[in-house]
Amino acid sequence: MNEQKEGMHRLTFEITGELGSGQSVTLLVEQSKDQYDFVVPNSAVQSDKDGKFLLVIRTRNSPLGSRYYTERVPIEVQASDETSVAVSGALYGNEYVVITSNFPLEGGGQVRLMDSVID
Repeated sequence: MNEQKEGMHRLTFEITGELGSGQSVTLLVEQSKDQYDFVVPNSAVQSDKDGKFLLVIRTRNSPLGSRYYTERVPIEVQASDETSVAVSGALYGNEYVVITSNFPLEGGGQVRLMDSVID
């Protein structure tokens, strides 16, 4: 039986040239560990007819205090796994990203943050 585990790849190599009995071949296979600027939970990535995007929280100050609004940020997915997505887009890296909501949200809508986020 020929089973492969998830994330495992079967590699086949062809050796050309002369290789005699008792000689050895050294093979080095490296896998790069990519570094991504922005990694978010899978649940944060949304999509529609215009493509994939994140909803991030922007703050506007008013005489009555801070108001929080969503802003749609178009993104490109660079890599993903079961839990996270590496993305690129017009992000600074210090934004609050919407990962869940009790109601459907759109860019530009006012939101209220959970108390644990504000503290």
